[in-house]
Amino acid sequence: MKQLYKIITIALCIVLFTACGGNSQMSADENISTETISSSDNEELASQENPSPLDMAKAGNPDTVAWLRIPNTDIDNPIMQTSNNEDYLRRNENDKYDIWGCYFADYYSNLTSKDNLLQNTVVYGHSESSENPDGKRFTQLFHYLDLDFLKANPNIYLTIAEDELTFQIFGVFFTDTDFYYIDPNPSDQGFDSFMAEVNAKNEFVFDGISVSEQDKLLTLSACAYRYDTQKTGDHRLVVMAKLVEDDTQLPNVTANPNPKRP
Repeated sequence: MKQLYKIITIALCIVLFTACGGNSQMSADENISTETISSSDNEELASQENPSPLDMAKAGNPDTVAWLRIPNTDIDNPIMQTSNNEDYLRRNENDKYDIWGCYFADYYSNLTSKDNLLQNTVVYGHSESSENPDGKRFTQLFHYLDLDFLKANPNIYLTIAEDELTFQIFGVFFTDTDFYYIDPNPSDQGFDSFMAEVNAKNEFVFDGISVSEQDKLLTLSACAYRYDTQKTGDHRLVVMAKLVEDDTQLPNVTANPNPKRP
């Protein structure tokens, strides 16, 4: 089953690369539209004194499972999920065609509650071939290649149900899809070897941050291009973080002098 899933997800990554690759077209329909909210949903929202953005998103689209927020970026949007990883490649939060798609969780992920999180929750998003950090969708993850930005913004926020969860970043790296970083349960492949590969690839050295099998991980995955000289379509920029109780500061982070790149 694991091997079959790996084959499926590698195929998906190739599709994602094609979808991300260099198209400068932008959608004017970026935000959750109240036009898609049914009358019954409106009544339910009206009964809430201050409905949250996640509540509004769920009312507009029942495929909404969470809300992703990264300070000092434009990433402040709902996350979709269905029974496959293809439905939202070219559809936005309003379930309308959009060249940039939206953020969506791997179909293996369980975002029903904090307690039900798998060992590794994976969220995908498109990126521009320019890798301009001010670009669309997950192109903004490229901000994390800037050490100063990373130090100033070490936390990622994921709202599930009524809980806003805080994740502390411990990994920023380039990889190809030969590394199974999207494994929902990295312990299956040996957690120590999994983390050894993350640390070898890491663009930074995170001193003072330990990551164990007991931690809940969040993995953000975007297409990457700079090292893909053969245009294979299987290169990614990955940002990984672990669930923590409160906002944190990075104890000590420095540039890795020799990261393992694809």
